[in-house]
Amino acid sequence: QSNNPHLAQVYAIVLQLNGKTKQAVSIYEQLYRMDPTDQELTERMVALYREVGNLEQALTLLDELSKQE
Repeated sequence: QSNNPHLAQVYAIVLQLNGKTKQAVSIYEQLYRMDPTDQELTERMVALYREVGNLEQALTLLDELSKQE
């Protein structure tokens, strides 16, 4: 894992594009804990959670996102 959040996010995107969604989710969750105000990251996570069928977690993130606005 990289200490560079941008690089870690790029890696997560590559994992997601290659069907390694569980690994991508893990990285996204680590990045989210580091910066829960990153709207782009949150939107990517919502899309990924929807993709894997975790709608409850997607809704939770959307709720958090709406509280930030």
